[in-house]
Amino acid sequence: MRLIVAILACHVAISAAYISSEDLEKPSSADKPVHEKNHCTRSELMRMGGRLVKWFKDVHAQESGADHTLKLHSVPCRVEVGWMFNQWDGNQDGKLSKAELRPIERGGNEACVEEFIDMCDDMVVDGSISVDEWCDCFTFSDDLRHEPPCHKAKHDVDPHLLGVFLPRCDLEGFYKPEQCHDGNCWCVDRYGREFDKSRVQNTLPDCGQYASDMTEEDIAFLRERL
Repeated sequence: MRLIVAILACHVAISAAYISSEDLEKPSSADKPVHEKNHCTRSELMRMGGRLVKWFKDVHAQESGADHTLKLHSVPCRVEVGWMFNQWDGNQDGKLSKAELRPIERGGNEACVEEFIDMCDDMVVDGSISVDEWCDCFTFSDDLRHEPPCHKAKHDVDPHLLGVFLPRCDLEGFYKPEQCHDGNCWCVDRYGREFDKSRVQNTLPDCGQYASDMTEEDIAFLRERL
């Protein structure tokens, strides 16, 4: 584990040599910060994610030994991303705590690392990052041109802000039909466009004509948002 931390810290520390002048520019008025607390814009955060994936690939390639099996997860996971999750998950509980993430968040010269990692905590906002949250967070971080609309919308906001709307996405990054927020529910197509007369208050929407039956997990998740 110490070797992993040392290698990654080295990559972070020397990364400035590979960052373009565009990456080093201060946010312009046209590039609105994700929220007032953060000083990194979305474009800066996404470029940070792309650089992290590159470091994961480099470290994974340098490390010998067999990959460990990830804890049970539903989101597809890139090999190097899943491998790195296991390196940080010291107690093997399938979640990354703030203490386990501290070496990557606090090391090196990258100002946006901590903000990017915090942004990954967006499925169950509990201060830790699950396998699914980790894998999902890096899915399109180095391929923003093909990022699906729901995945983009979910990562456009800070999940820790009170009252923020986090859309429900399917495994491909498109919108699930049933969406709920602040006592309101409605039905959407896979691109997030709301269907006419589908919005209801204080009850779950009937999107059966647009989707298959919801699972018990789906129902419980939506009820929490009413």
